[in-house]
Amino acid sequence: MDNEQVIWVGTNNGIDRFDGRWQSLRANDGLPAGAIRAIAQTTDGQIWAGGDQGLAQLKRSPSDDQWHATIADQLPGPIYALLVTVDGQLWAADDTGVATYDGTSWTHTPLNQPGGATARVLALAEGSDGRVWAGGDALHRIDPQTNQIVAIDDKPFNNRIQALTVAPARGRWTETLWVGTAGQGLWSRTDHWRHFGMPQPGQSAEGVASDNILALHSDSDGTLWIGTNGSGVSLFNPDGLSFFWGGKNWRTLTARDGLAADAVASIAMDSTGAAWLATIAGISRLDTRSWWTLATPEQPEFE
Repeated sequence: MDNEQVIWVGTNNGIDRFDGRWQSLRANDGLPAGAIRAIAQTTDGQIWAGGDQGLAQLKRSPSDDQWHATIADQLPGPIYALLVTVDGQLWAADDTGVATYDGTSWTHTPLNQPGGATARVLALAEGSDGRVWAGGDALHRIDPQTNQIVAIDDKPFNNRIQALTVAPARGRWTETLWVGTAGQGLWSRTDHWRHFGMPQPGQSAEGVASDNILALHSDSDGTLWIGTNGSGVSLFNPDGLSFFWGGKNWRTLTARDGLAADAVASIAMDSTGAAWLATIAGISRLDTRSWWTLATPEQPEFE
């Protein structure tokens, strides 16, 4: 979702854009061929899209009011994630590390797994101190001011990282890095690691709905939204203060509750605080009381 509250959806063949009506952008509009996996808007209003075959910058043509893309030749792809930091810098994640854009050119920084193999990066997140977290085959913390790269080798899980978000300090809660994995569930990191698993019979009735996590988002109310691969979206609030918590810290919403489908690949909030969730069957919007689903011209990209 961009600054004008327009919805941009990456698909297996390009982008679908909704501003009250749908516009489809494909390779013949200048996009890289194949799936588009990440979309971001920089502070100058430009839209960037990354996918299997590389990265493109999108601009609206004043002559026909249509969007057209230009390939960024320096990053041939695949591009798995994009991040715009608070200071306006654009980051991209690829098969061998991360790249940053200074407005003119790209600088690539290779990252490695323990043992020396190159590390594919699938997710990016920024902390309040400006340092960037990069997760995928490994986990790194990067300081863009000093160019210091710290490999986080103490993580107590081995599966790939598919999602990252940083929840800011709030009340008695310190700033927290949240990590979603492929098959090993949800983890948090402050001064130590903590695992949040699925509900277990005879133990806890609360928890995340699946150990296969595709998306994470921390909202302004302190709620963590957790998109899963087939089990809906789980919500975690340490204080249980939102209208639907009923005194509990966890809640899971699925297709039975109105979600378009139970695989959720992306989560965003609009200016009203409503949540938008990209599912395999369309885009669902949840405000304080109700669902609304927007059917997309093409299925959002999932893998």
